[in-house]
Amino acid sequence: MTPLCQRPVRSSSTGAWRTCWSYAAYWQLDKGSIDRAITARGRADKVFWFPAWQAIYASDAERTLDFTGAESFSALTRRAYERLGVTLIDMPRTDAATRAALIRDIIGV
Repeated sequence: MTPLCQRPVRSSSTGAWRTCWSYAAYWQLDKGSIDRAITARGRADKVFWFPAWQAIYASDAERTLDFTGAESFSALTRRAYERLGVTLIDMPRTDAATRAALIRDIIGV
């Protein structure tokens, strides 16, 4: 499997690069090349932010961190977005229908 940071990234999305930045921060690796890639690709002005939520969190084959680790990784990802000047729209910990309605309201659908 190709590591996430080496996979092609669509030009309209820098989410994978932000994820790479979070992984690099988590493992205390150099983030310079990732910073340059994010800058070159551009970025979204606003992102919906879904915070870690213990009541619905589950580990599986792809999500190997326990909840404490997931919270730490989430904090690193949030800092990566904030560091890039992205406005985060915090989503409430509520049912999916309420969150979907909020998103539709915000984007005007």
